[in-house]
Amino acid sequence: MGRRMRSPISVLAWAALPLVAMTAATAALAAPSRDGASAVGHASVQIVRPLTVQSIADLRFGCLVASGAGTVAVDAATGRTVYAGGVRPVTGAACAGGSATFDVTGEGGRAYGVALAREAVARRADAADGTLPVTGLHMASANAPGGTESGRLDAQGRDRLRVGGTLQVPGDAPPGRYVAQIVVNLAYH
Repeated sequence: MGRRMRSPISVLAWAALPLVAMTAATAALAAPSRDGASAVGHASVQIVRPLTVQSIADLRFGCLVASGAGTVAVDAATGRTVYAGGVRPVTGAACAGGSATFDVTGEGGRAYGVALAREAVARRADAADGTLPVTGLHMASANAPGGTESGRLDAQGRDRLRVGGTLQVPGDAPPGRYVAQIVVNLAYH
């Protein structure tokens, strides 16, 4: 005995039955009842360009001579470097201080928040010993002056973020090159 074949029309009818039942159930839910009302809402989404950040220049405290304890402070907005206490700058272009610079890109006109640790530790690069505290890390946005933890992208989706801070130098700091990591995290508001 052979298998009985269903006609294509009956197969289509059986396949469409769940769809018809779902449509009827949805219509019944959306129809106003005697005891209340109903409404249909919508869902939407806008996908924006992701934020990106790229380091352009490091925070530079310059070259210095320490005859005693002192500090080197770099202003984020201006890059101005001030030496105080027993710390004196060594002159020359290669020894100039300045703020760190980061280029930020994303969706034009949007504001973003900046998470920046307030402190870091600079470690002597060529030896196991020797650390210098970096304190008072702060930022400045070119498009949102005066913002302490936020920036704004211009119409083209760009901003320049600068970071400054203060290097604490003890009087007995061993000579050498010191390096600290400064991590900048960004997120849209």
